[in-house]
Amino acid sequence: MLTRIIFAIILIGIILLTIKVIRISQTLAASRNAEKNTIPTEPKLLYFASAACSHCLAQEKIIGQVLKEYKSSEIMLKKYSVENHPALARQWRVITLPTTILLSDNGEVKHINNGLTSLTTLRTQLNTLNYSNFE
Repeated sequence: MLTRIIFAIILIGIILLTIKVIRISQTLAASRNAEKNTIPTEPKLLYFASAACSHCLAQEKIIGQVLKEYKSSEIMLKKYSVENHPALARQWRVITLPTTILLSDNGEVKHINNGLTSLTTLRTQLNTLNYSNFE
């Protein structure tokens, strides 16, 4: 019985470590890709989606809400369909849909969200960039 518990704890640890390594790898790859591109001087929200993705529709509504609530147009939204831009999705290491990537005004990757991201989370991430001018 104790052996099974220890095995389960080790297995969970390995899974968590694997997830952490994947996220670090994704962030590093995204950062390298951001350096290769010309990044405007405003924060940029990259959004990768698919027409076949049911969560992508919900994510679009959440992103739309964030952009409506924002007082100014300081955030540039760039939406990419993985069907139309598969190479770009690979470059940014998109591993699930929807994926949102928030870049700072100098092009640094600040946040990568794999899967559906809540309105609260996107607001919080924008606040970490000192763009807290929501109405």
